[in-house]
Amino acid sequence: MADPVPKTACCDITTKILLVVADGVIDKDKYLVPHIHKRVERSIDTTSEFLYVVNGLMLIDIYDENEHYVKTIRLRDNQALLQHIGGHKITIKKGTKYFEIKQGPYYGRDFDKYSIEVD
Repeated sequence: MADPVPKTACCDITTKILLVVADGVIDKDKYLVPHIHKRVERSIDTTSEFLYVVNGLMLIDIYDENEHYVKTIRLRDNQALLQHIGGHKITIKKGTKYFEIKQGPYYGRDFDKYSIEVD
């Protein structure tokens, strides 16, 4: 487990992990100093995927890295999922509008992913 970084006014973050996620509720106006993120070389070996349903329904079966079923997540209007490790099976209902974000570059299905046998 990563060493924790002290909690800030809005976020609880950790270091030495491949993905940093922050959330919070701002109870008064807050000003963030204008800034630019530096180009920092990072080495990663997983693909994180963010799925957002604008409207409609998406059913996502989540699998761990050992290909075992974990749970099913239902995403409806204005709901999202960020999956950092493992795999998934996705069923998207007709008429659903969504978008996804993954880090690139994408080298194609045969290089970037493999299929698993599920029930």
